[in-house]
Amino acid sequence: MPKAILYKNHPLARIVTIYDLVSADYLKGAYPAVYPHRHPDAWELCYCVQGEIAYYKNGQPVILHAGELTLATPETNHDSKSENPSTTAFFISFTCSNGYIKALKNAVIPVTPRQDQLFRQVIAELELAFEPEDFKQRRFHFSPNQNSPVGSEQLICTYLEQILIDILREITKQDGKPIENKNFPKAMNNFLAANVSAYIRSHIKEPLTVEKIAEEFHYSRTWLSTVYKSVTGMGINEFLTSQRIDQAKALLLEKQMTVSQISELLGFSSPQYFSRKFAQEVGCPPSLYADSLKKEVEASQDE
Repeated sequence: MPKAILYKNHPLARIVTIYDLVSADYLKGAYPAVYPHRHPDAWELCYCVQGEIAYYKNGQPVILHAGELTLATPETNHDSKSENPSTTAFFISFTCSNGYIKALKNAVIPVTPRQDQLFRQVIAELELAFEPEDFKQRRFHFSPNQNSPVGSEQLICTYLEQILIDILREITKQDGKPIENKNFPKAMNNFLAANVSAYIRSHIKEPLTVEKIAEEFHYSRTWLSTVYKSVTGMGINEFLTSQRIDQAKALLLEKQMTVSQISELLGFSSPQYFSRKFAQEVGCPPSLYADSLKKEVEASQDE
């Protein structure tokens, strides 16, 4: 009797898993913002297929042009508005394993032709699987169509997972090729750190703290701070301070605001602390910065 061969099961690794659909809308034309809403445990993806759309996250607009998408995390108040009659946009909300896709928050991502085709397949299967609430606008609220082909709902899930995996591959490419699995976590950390830096730059006039930034990206302060420093070589607070000082320099040269006003605008705890940090970084107090720079320029011209 032949000897039985014993095989060991291998659990397949998954970097993202779609669980449930919450909403799906395929909208065309100009329309006003309706009302901000949020999903307690679901992500929302907004893909601008044509035209231009303003997608609001917690009241802050993200302008998407044709061929761009963005994601809103659970608990984010979101809404959208279009003033372009040629706009076509696809929205889909879903629950999933957060994992690596948390790093995509706040990013505007260009959609590849492959991803666009996958989106079209998602929409096609939605039309087969569910009865639209508003056929003209194609708002889907998941009343199952009993006449749909077998497997339509599973294909929606599969295509969405493919889209997200493809996005993760695209943003971590090296030399035009998908990154090796062993290097993927490091590449995602690099992408996350770049997103954190971009977020700080674009919100530098807000009262930012490391805690608020970590909350915005849905990570713990300790973990995000560790990752950021490992990638950039500097702490989040250190980078935040350097960006505030750079912004302060520009405002001081404009001579439209006092030192106290600039300190308050840029979120320093007090004008005294701002002046001390500015002098440490620049070499002179903010009250003398513009004059000292002017003297440097005049001295260089005289040489």
